[in-house]
Amino acid sequence: MSEIHAILLAAGQGKRLSPLTDATNKVLIEVGGKSIIVRMVQTLKDAGLASLTIVTGHCGDAVQDHLCGQFPAFPIRFVDNPDYANSNNIVSLAAGLAELPRGSSLLLLEGDLVLDPQLVHRMLSDDRDNLVLLDRYRRGLNGTLAQLNGATIAELLVGERLKAVTNPFVLFKTVNVTKLGADTLDQHFRPALEARLRQGKRNDYYETALADIIANGEPAVGAVIVDGEPWVEVDDHHDLDQARFAFALPGAKRRVLDRSYGGYWNYPVLDFAYPRNFHFPTIAIRDELETALPEVIGRYGSAQHVLDEKLSRFVKTPAEQVVLLNGLSQIFPWLAQQFGHEKALIPAPCFNEFSRVWPEASTYCDDGEINLEGLRTASVDRSVVVFVSPNNPTGTSVPSFQILDFAKRNPKKTVIVDESFADFSERPCLLASCEGPLPANILLLKSLGKSLGVAGLRLGYAQATDLARMERIRASLPILNSNALAELFLEMLPKHTSDLAASFALTRQDRSAMFARLKALPCVAEVLPSDANFLLVRLAIETAELQPLLDRLVDEHGIYVKDVSQRMRRPGAWLRLSARTDSDNALLCAALIRETDPQAALKNRPPR
Repeated sequence: MSEIHAILLAAGQGKRLSPLTDATNKVLIEVGGKSIIVRMVQTLKDAGLASLTIVTGHCGDAVQDHLCGQFPAFPIRFVDNPDYANSNNIVSLAAGLAELPRGSSLLLLEGDLVLDPQLVHRMLSDDRDNLVLLDRYRRGLNGTLAQLNGATIAELLVGERLKAVTNPFVLFKTVNVTKLGADTLDQHFRPALEARLRQGKRNDYYETALADIIANGEPAVGAVIVDGEPWVEVDDHHDLDQARFAFALPGAKRRVLDRSYGGYWNYPVLDFAYPRNFHFPTIAIRDELETALPEVIGRYGSAQHVLDEKLSRFVKTPAEQVVLLNGLSQIFPWLAQQFGHEKALIPAPCFNEFSRVWPEASTYCDDGEINLEGLRTASVDRSVVVFVSPNNPTGTSVPSFQILDFAKRNPKKTVIVDESFADFSERPCLLASCEGPLPANILLLKSLGKSLGVAGLRLGYAQATDLARMERIRASLPILNSNALAELFLEMLPKHTSDLAASFALTRQDRSAMFARLKALPCVAEVLPSDANFLLVRLAIETAELQPLLDRLVDEHGIYVKDVSQRMRRPGAWLRLSARTDSDNALLCAALIRETDPQAALKNRPPR
């Protein structure tokens, strides 16, 4: 192959990144400590390209000024596209090609790409003259798609051709890196591009010209498939967030996760921080929800009394005794309003929401077991007593019959019982232990998102036999308090109780196997028995070593865990680990070994 020259297209306005791009070009935005364009130019220089042509337009002078002097040994020329605001990238590419000598081979890239340099090296080291870099289609990708015939592109779908696509998941997305040999470039691609421009198609994508020559059947254009290497095309703010995560400096990824508290579908991480049921909903339920989605998302949900009736059919409790909540967290502002002024007793450590309601609360210790006699003594002057069973983050349960006995012996105290994780325990829950109705002074709380595996649907409820209290909760809620998809899911649950019970049994098996795996690790000093779907673990490391370890778990292994050391009364490096599937749990244990055993680290650490 002849000398390979690169063209980088960086003329666009980047309107979807406004206001960041109102007064600058998006290639100047920083990702991982460097601007997007500096990252790319460095990659091309290191790859040994003969030269680089950068086509500018929007804030073109700023792009030139930014690069001035940074790459003195790498020949870079700038070409201006003065009509960038009224045309598409086909015009920018034509301007760049006009500066490229005939007989040259081309590596074409778009300036808003942030990618692993290995992808460029793979393209250049491949013996085939004509190549397009592709990735398997996944949710969130948009733009040109490709259909393959073996290792060759059979059809490139761009513009109007995309409208005929019904199932993109069998196709591939272009990564906007294209290599063309000199013969293909001069005899086929340039003429196809020029023909479209002569027809006035200045708003076409340059990929339309490539699609034309592929449709003609020759020359063949091969495919290089991404094999796990990170890449992001930065079109909008969401893309920028993903790029900054994927190419973050060491330690920065965990700070992003800590700050977001969720939304982890956007990031390639295995989440051991937030516990949920990994065996429910079943595939059949998910398929039913997917089928109903187009109808449901356009509709309002039902009134609160209807929601409570649907909930009552699932929990098998009179509707007037339950209130469906938009996630259990919705109850805490009401608790603060109703009981925040009262003297409370809560477990320590405990779910943070209770300490927010009662910042001055007295506490009783949970260090893997609870001293009930001490609890009774501490509650003498308390008007509100909170039980979290199983407790978060310890997984400790208080036997339900003992909670009932406490409530009956103290009828003037409000007894709040959070059973959000009770379905994962082999102990009977409060209702199963109660002969007759709940004592009137008990307010039972439960998050359904954790036990049903649908945290994103925001489902929880409160339950009591004190009907006046239930009415006060209802009166505090908005008129439309639940989304229609959550309501549909709630309707479906009574038909799937056997699958749900099986999922709890499978989770208990996963937890038991995970307990055994962790106990066997040299880096683990202690694992507390748990009735929940998580385990509390104390690592056999110095506390100063914990934060660097957590950073490495995210950076090197894509594993995110919950540090609860500050919540524990006993010193040490404490983690709360969600019990995922057995295969996921095995990956976590392997990562812990690799990052805490120096010999294993030297032997098994993947190359950076």
